[in-house]
Amino acid sequence: MAHARRKIHELHTNKATVTTTEALRRIAQLYAIEAQLCGQPPDRRRQIRQEQARPLLDDFEVWLRTRLLTLSTQSDTTKAINYMLNQWQALVYYCEDGRAEIDNNIAENALRGVALGRKNFMFLGADSGGERAAAMYSLIVSAKLNGIDPQAYLRHVLTHIADHPINRVGELLPWNVAGQMRPVAG
Repeated sequence: MAHARRKIHELHTNKATVTTTEALRRIAQLYAIEAQLCGQPPDRRRQIRQEQARPLLDDFEVWLRTRLLTLSTQSDTTKAINYMLNQWQALVYYCEDGRAEIDNNIAENALRGVALGRKNFMFLGADSGGERAAAMYSLIVSAKLNGIDPQAYLRHVLTHIADHPINRVGELLPWNVAGQMRPVAG
C-alpha cells in the first residue's frame, strides 16, 4: 500500500486534484484502522479488517475504476490508478491474514542498510563470505526488532559463546536474550 500511496502522493504534491485528494483520504482511512490494531492478536486484526477495512477497500476499488472512465488514458493519474488496480490482490491481502501488515515498510526499512551498502559487499571474497554477511545481517536486524542495541547484543554473544554448549546455541538468539539486555532507547 505504501508504494501505491506514494505514486498518488507524488502526483498530489506536484498538482493536487480532486482525484488525488480523495484517493489519499481513502488510503488514510485504511491506515487509521491499522493504527488502532497495533499490538492486537492476528485473529482480532483480521476480524476488524474484515468489518471495517474490507468495505472501504471494496468501495475504493469501485471508485478507482469509475475515475478511470473520466481520465485521459495517458495521464499520470491514470497510470497511478492502473498501478493500484494491477496490484489490487496484493493490496487487499492484509485483510485476509491478520499476521500481514498493510504495507512492507518494516521489511524495507530493515533492509535499507543492505541496499545502501550493496556495492561495498560485492567483493566479499567467496560465497561463504556472502553467507556469513547474511547471517550477521539477520542477527543484527533481529536484535533491532527485539529492542536490543546490535553492538551490545554482539558483545554479549561473543562474551558468552565460548563457554556456551554448542547444542544450546539457540539460547543466544536475540529473542532469547532480550530480557537480559537493556532495551534500546527511542
